[in-house]
Amino acid sequence: MENFLIIRLSSLGDIIHTLPAFSALRKNFPDGTISWVVEDRGKEILELVPGIDKIIVAHTEGWRINTRRFWKEVSTLKKRNKEQESDRP
Repeated sequence: MENFLIIRLSSLGDIIHTLPAFSALRKNFPDGTISWVVEDRGKEILELVPGIDKIIVAHTEGWRINTRRFWKEVSTLKKRNKEQESDRP
């Protein structure tokens, strides 16, 4: 089984423009797992899209200013993802 991670964090327009790529992935890999990393404000729109297996919310405030904060958030995302995978049956 194939695993895919889409990272489109910010603007609503960017998220919407990425939906055709997501759709093509789902069509070509119907049994694959597709996760999407997005900022909190983009989560609501993705919840309306059928076929996304996991929506991962990244808290990006201050990433551009503080590199340490960026890597801390990446670490948190990795831990959260591992925990969610271990909770699956």
